[in-house]
Amino acid sequence: MADQPVPEDQKVDKVTRWLPDEVINVDWVPTDVAIPRRHAFRPLRVQTFDTSPKCKMKFSGIVTRSESAVPPDHPVEPCPAPETNDDGAKLLRRINATTFVDYDVLFGSIVDDHCEATRDHDTGRELWQTVLSSTKAALAYIGEEGIFSRGAWSGWKFLDWAKELDRDAGMYGLVILGIAGLDGT
Repeated sequence: MADQPVPEDQKVDKVTRWLPDEVINVDWVPTDVAIPRRHAFRPLRVQTFDTSPKCKMKFSGIVTRSESAVPPDHPVEPCPAPETNDDGAKLLRRINATTFVDYDVLFGSIVDDHCEATRDHDTGRELWQTVLSSTKAALAYIGEEGIFSRGAWSGWKFLDWAKELDRDAGMYGLVILGIAGLDGT
């Protein structure tokens, strides 16, 4: 399943490998199916592979459980809406940019977005060494196994700021996103 091409409607950004992908084999139907891992998602796509021609699949009662690091009554400062036609990952980055305390890992992607939007490639060349430095700092937290090292970074990780939630997979995806910004900078 990992080698299947990503559908065109999901190619929101340069990197799609970090999109959540869950394969569940259901051998007996009808049944209840639960996804065992935690995922962050907006759209959800369910595909059925290899069923009997006599079998008709029907999905009903699909439910998601929401879990957040922020209590629902937590005040959120208003962020002005961007006057762009973006959707998906770039829109979320732009909206949330004012809440990031340390965005070194995203600097390459931010510079790339700027250069692409303004065609100001001179600024990209001028900031290139800074982009490389900020990316190298993020790569220092990738362990020998190629995975973001739990606890190796004492800095504030802005993905989920509740201490009890695991941020490693999200930070790994963020590092991949940051590195992807380097190809166009």
